[in-house]
Amino acid sequence: MTIIRTNEQLGRTSLYELTNSWEKPARLRFVENFSGDALDTNIWATTAVGSSTATMNDLIDGGVKLLTGTTANNSIELDFGGIYQFNAKQSTCIFTAKRLASAGSRYDIGFQNGTDLAYIRNNANDDYYRLLSSDGSTNGSADFSVAEDNDFHTGKIECKSSSIDGYLDGVLHGTITTGLPNTTGLEPWLKCTHNASAAATTNVTYYEAWNH
Repeated sequence: MTIIRTNEQLGRTSLYELTNSWEKPARLRFVENFSGDALDTNIWATTAVGSSTATMNDLIDGGVKLLTGTTANNSIELDFGGIYQFNAKQSTCIFTAKRLASAGSRYDIGFQNGTDLAYIRNNANDDYYRLLSSDGSTNGSADFSVAEDNDFHTGKIECKSSSIDGYLDGVLHGTITTGLPNTTGLEPWLKCTHNASAAATTNVTYYEAWNH
C-alpha cells in the first residue's frame, strides 16, 4: 500500500493553510509544488500515449511539463496510480496551470476514478474554460465566463453531496448538479491532450487536494 505523505513530512505550504483557520484542519490533505529536478514517481504514476512525456520544466517556478507527442490524440496524464483517497462527495482540489498556445491542445485537471470525473478543461477548440463531470453514464458541464487562453490560472473544484462548484482565480464560475461522481473515492488527475498532428504542452506548478 502506498501512503501519500503529509505536508509536514514534505515541508510544503498549502493554499488551504493560507485560507483556512488552523483550528479547522483538513481531514486528509496532499500538496505538490512540482519542485526539484525530477518528477516524484513515488507519488505520481504516468500514462503516456505516443511519445508523450512528463518532466520537470527547467525554469524558475517552472513546475512539471506535460508534453504530448506529435501524432493526433497523443496524451500524457498523471495520477496516483489507482489510490483513491479523496471523497467524491466531500473533497476539494486546487491547481495552477497554463496551456501553451497550440491548435487542438487542451488540459483536463481535477479528480478521477476511471469514468467518474470532476475537472476543469482549457481547450483551444472551446470558447471558454469549462467545468466537467461524469458518473460513468451521465455527464455534467458548465461553461465559465472566462475565455480559454494560454496564461497561468488557478482552478478550484469543490465536490459536495449534491453539486460540484468550479472556480477560476478565486471566483465561482460554474456549478454542476448532474453527472456527479458516485464512486467511493477519487484521485488527483492531470492530463494534456492534442487532437491534431502537433505537440501540446501544459505546465502545472501546483496541485493540492483535501477531504472536507
